[in-house]
Formats: sequence, C-alpha cells, structure tokens
Amino acid sequence: MYKHLFLEGPIQKGKSTLLREMLAPYMDEVGGFSSQRLLDSQGKTIAYRIGCAGNTSLTAPFHDNYDGIFRIITRRGTALKYPDVFDNEGLTYLTQNTGKKLILLDEIGGAELLNYKFRNALYNVLAGDIPCIGVIKQEVKAKFMSATAGYEKTLLSYNKELRNSLIHKYNGRIFQFKRNDAALRQEIEVFLCGIFMTE
Repeated sequence: MYKHLFLEGPIQKGKSTLLREMLAPYMDEVGGFSSQRLLDSQGKTIAYRIGCAGNTSLTAPFHDNYDGIFRIITRRGTALKYPDVFDNEGLTYLTQNTGKKLILLDEIGGAELLNYKFRNALYNVLAGDIPCIGVIKQEVKAKFMSATAGYEKTLLSYNKELRNSLIHKYNGRIFQFKRNDAALRQEIEVFLCGIFMTE
C-alpha cells in the first residue's frame, strides 16, 4: 500500500470538497493546512490564504486582517504576493503535527515551493512517519504560473521535482480527479480506513 494520496485536476472542480467530506469524521486527528479562497461581496475570488487544516473552510468573505494571506488580486487585476506567509504560518502548519494520524496538504506544487524553508519542511513531512493526503497542482498549471502570473520560472522545475519525488521516493500516488468518480472515492475510503481504523 502506498503512503501518501494526492489528487490533481482542473481548479474549482471539487477536489478539496471531496477530501473535506471524506475527512470530516477524522478531523480531530488531522494536521496540516488548507488553502482558502476569500470572496468579495459578489462571490468573486479576490485573495488566497493558508490556514489550519482542522478549522479552515474552503471559502470565506474577504477581510484584510486575516492571517495567512499570500495573494490578493487588485481591482486592476494585478496580484499582490506575500511569500513570507509560507515561511511563517506555512512552516507552523507543516511542523506542528504531533499526535496527528494524517496530514492534509491542500494544496502543494505551486508558489509555496519557491520558499526554501517551506520546501525543505514539506519534503521532511513527506519523508516522515505520518501519511499525507491532499491536492497537488497540475504541471500545466505550474507552467502557466511561471509563464504568465509573474512567478519565477523555477516554479515548474520545483513542481516536477515534487511530483517525481512523491511517487518514486516517498511512496505516494497521484490520482486524476473526476467528479462523481466512485472508484476514486473508494480508493480514498480504503486509504483512510487503513489509517484510522487500525491500531
């Protein structure tokens, strides 16, 4: 059996929603982090933040006093980036998982990999004793971010390295997400049962 399970697929199609639904009975024993979309009064995403896996909803109304905001989209359409978040709040969520049976990483493979401390901590988590579940950014999305969103071109190589290491070094699996995929749901259920239903 593999140690880590990750989903990939187009954005806002239900990957994180599925994981939240299936993890709900176990959240007290889950560490890690979740990415949250912050919405304006019309329901449009205008910012992103990182929060504790156990109590961070997928979306919330935008407030600029939130901790963990790493990207804000201005009215002009430009992006304000706050990468230090990953080396502060991000490191906390990666390293404070004592007593947890599972670590949620939702999501990895994007801008956070440009931060050396966070990247190293992430690899330490994957090499550690606690299994992980989460969402990993598609390679094509990392390529798009490097080409058009103002992120360093090394982002794509970091994404490729992470995906390769996850599979070949850390005994992980990456599954292509499809909405209403009964086989994938069963795969996740078996994975979770192997963690939470055994001593």
